[in-house]
Amino acid sequence: MLVEAHVPATFFLVGAQCERHIRTLEHVVQAEMSIGVHGWSHTVLVGHDAAFISRELQRTVDLLRSVGAHTTLFRPPYSKWNRCVLDAARGLGLRTIIWDVPGDDWATRDANVIVKRVLTRATDRSIIALHDGGGEERGQTIAALPSIITGLRARGVSFADLGRQHWPWWWL
Repeated sequence: MLVEAHVPATFFLVGAQCERHIRTLEHVVQAEMSIGVHGWSHTVLVGHDAAFISRELQRTVDLLRSVGAHTTLFRPPYSKWNRCVLDAARGLGLRTIIWDVPGDDWATRDANVIVKRVLTRATDRSIIALHDGGGEERGQTIAALPSIITGLRARGVSFADLGRQHWPWWWL
């Protein structure tokens, strides 16, 4: 849907999910969407030591590289981070990205609620967090996308690929 709508997106991926769904990962790579690391197991990294954090991230980086994906982006699970998390990511050459518009699509099965949340909060240069997995059915997210895209375009908002931009206000 994103490719057909000419909307670039950045997928922050959980390594364990990618391992289980390698064909989906390959499809995202072939679509030339940007890819970022979202940890291996989607665990909160705050409170773990640097070695644990580095292993969580490196394992995902290695899997991504095995299918031809290169990334320099990281989004901490649950947007929980501290200096140790930032330093571990930076040590692996990853820039930490934090979103500012939560779609909270994980919390509802109503596409209209997701659309309203996103369109109410999003402005130009916003980073919108939507989910495509996590073991849950995400049909409501897919159903919300056309209205989100149309609504943002009607406001003159353009879409950007985080992996191909260098905007310092969205990384830590």
